[in-house]
Amino acid sequence: MFRHRTGLRVEERWQHAYDRLRVVNEEVPSARDLARDARALAALHEWTSAVDGGHAMSS
Repeated sequence: MFRHRTGLRVEERWQHAYDRLRVVNEEVPSARDLARDARALAALHEWTSAVDGGHAMSS
């Protein structure tokens, strides 16, 4: 799921990014607790944006 895939069209890259985000979301025990933990949230953001640059664009 988190390996780089070449040759994807723009729409396929978007879908793959959303699929990755769903996988990450399923592993987070509590979104509320994550939002309250600035270090954990920053670490997650840094990790996901390194794997998928599209995740770095969220604000």
